[in-house]
Amino acid sequence: MKIREGKGFSQRKVSIDILHQSNCSKFEQNKVDISYKKFVQLLERVHIELEEFEFISNNYSYPPKKWITLNFFAMKLIDVEKLKKIIRISDIFLEEHEDELILDIRHLAEAFICIQENNDFDAAKKLALRVWKRLKEYDTWHLNELQLINCLLYLFDIETATFITKFALKQLQKYSQHPLYQKIKIPFNYNLTLLFIQENKLQEANLLNEKLITEFKELAAYNLMTCCYARKHFLSNQLNQPIEINYLQKAYSICDALDNDVLKQKIINEMEYFSTLDFKK
Repeated sequence: MKIREGKGFSQRKVSIDILHQSNCSKFEQNKVDISYKKFVQLLERVHIELEEFEFISNNYSYPPKKWITLNFFAMKLIDVEKLKKIIRISDIFLEEHEDELILDIRHLAEAFICIQENNDFDAAKKLALRVWKRLKEYDTWHLNELQLINCLLYLFDIETATFITKFALKQLQKYSQHPLYQKIKIPFNYNLTLLFIQENKLQEANLLNEKLITEFKELAAYNLMTCCYARKHFLSNQLNQPIEINYLQKAYSICDALDNDVLKQKIINEMEYFSTLDFKK
């Protein structure tokens, strides 16, 4: 009612061709329920999206579950402090609710901390396995599942990860008109590049990395583009490819220009991790 009145809309203007004005009045007074479809239509009449309505209804803030999912899936780089906050809020939420999605996010948040703080991929994989145990039973993946899958590709051998990536991208295709489509699609190949490197498939990694640099430039995804520059430097050295530019130094220069110490540390950690891998020339 406050939204409608704040815009100066009458009940008749909002409810016409959707429901009788008297029912609209009773609905605003919490005396009757209406169908979800009609509710969404009413929101459209006052030019409000459902997500914004939920935000407004929660006193202009997100309820805990929405906050957890938004903040977790919005992370482009591992941010340990934010992950720890996500874990704390998830624990509080899970004390009162059974929720598989939030439990999965909590496991993955802990897994990312294992990687970032201790470079412990084995511990991270054990946590990710708990998530995969649930997701592998689904015949269809929707947006939340696809984003979770993206977070645990490192769990699998390269053949399985490649198969899962192709299946996930096929599932994602039905969302091609959704605003999250590109945001979800591109990290699959970014994570697959890391797996190619881990499995010593450096030519494949290099080809995919070059493609990603072009895509990230077009999307102005500068953080991910910068990480790809660092990977380009590493891959070029491993493949004995002559390069005129020191792409690792270029990546660090971009971090400095963006005043992004978290991104720079992420690149340093990844380069240190690559140095521990055993590559056959």
